[in-house]
Amino acid sequence: MSVLLAVLTPFLVALKIHPFLAVTDRMPARYLIVEGWIPEYALQAAVKEFRNGEYQHVFSTGGP
Repeated sequence: MSVLLAVLTPFLVALKIHPFLAVTDRMPARYLIVEGWIPEYALQAAVKEFRNGEYQHVFSTGGP
């Protein structure tokens, strides 16, 4: 029984953790801050977010 629990627990956590960690709660802001190490598709999403929002500046932190 404990082996089954040890196998199922990480599997269930992996299925349920993404919605908890990936919450998007937009608020009015003047600045958009983007991690500099994100992949190309995520940078394109950040550009789209900047254009659709009412941001004045975009800042990139870090880098590859």
